[in-house]
Amino acid sequence: MKWLDSPYPTIESTKLKIAISFGIGLVCAIFLLVFQPFGLSMIEGRAGFFFGFGALAVISLLSAYFVLPVIWPKYFDPDQWQVKHELIFFCVVLLQISILNYFYNSTVGKTFSVQFSFLSFLWMTTAVGILPIFIMTFINERVARGRNTATAQHLSNQQGRSSDHPSVAIQEAKEQPSKEIILSIQSEDKEPVILEIPLVNFLYAQAQNNYVQVYWHQKEELKSQLLRLKLKRLLAQIDYEPSILRVHKSYAVSKSAITNITGSARSLQLTLKGCDQKIPVSRSFDKGLLR
Repeated sequence: MKWLDSPYPTIESTKLKIAISFGIGLVCAIFLLVFQPFGLSMIEGRAGFFFGFGALAVISLLSAYFVLPVIWPKYFDPDQWQVKHELIFFCVVLLQISILNYFYNSTVGKTFSVQFSFLSFLWMTTAVGILPIFIMTFINERVARGRNTATAQHLSNQQGRSSDHPSVAIQEAKEQPSKEIILSIQSEDKEPVILEIPLVNFLYAQAQNNYVQVYWHQKEELKSQLLRLKLKRLLAQIDYEPSILRVHKSYAVSKSAITNITGSARSLQLTLKGCDQKIPVSRSFDKGLLR
């Protein structure tokens, strides 16, 4: 399905991750306590036992949010996160919950709770959780996509640029004045490389660990060079030029080079003149600076 490959927003706030984990755990505990499915109605006077299942859901979510990204950082790249990644993530959470619930029921509830096999716990956990996961993922993707598309449309309208499609195709970039400003960028090698680029030709810079790839136009041709330099240091060298914006932790772009702004569920994306690379815009970036 094409929808599974759609961009999807990750949760960046630590507080929100903790709140979601405890909120889902509490909902699980209350659901089990009130409805007592799967033979749990035979248990009387042990409300704490039901909240134990909720606590295990909290542990599973917290470990998934904070431990798994450390173990597999490339998989959890927020700039590549898609709907299918989100669904797989929660399937892993359901598996973790099933394992913990099985051992919890087999030990703490051994003398008074109905005993099930692990496969039974996996089926029960999946049966209860899979539909809400799909529904919430679908709704969140639609809402986030609509919000970012509307933001892109709003930016386009404020710039006075025409748009024939909800993706906000900006027809032409505003031309810069013909003043000749030269950006001087120096690497941090023992024998520094100095890169001098006219401001009107500069497109963007992309961070790559301790290096930065710089892109610019030269006689209608796209050029690039890798420098041993952090993006933060590059921006410090050219901080006198306000038209260079750090729109993302890994990208700084020339505002005058922007020709197109689109919105997906994950973020806004910028297209620069003469360049096929889509530049993501961080959700924390002040979108008003793109006007």
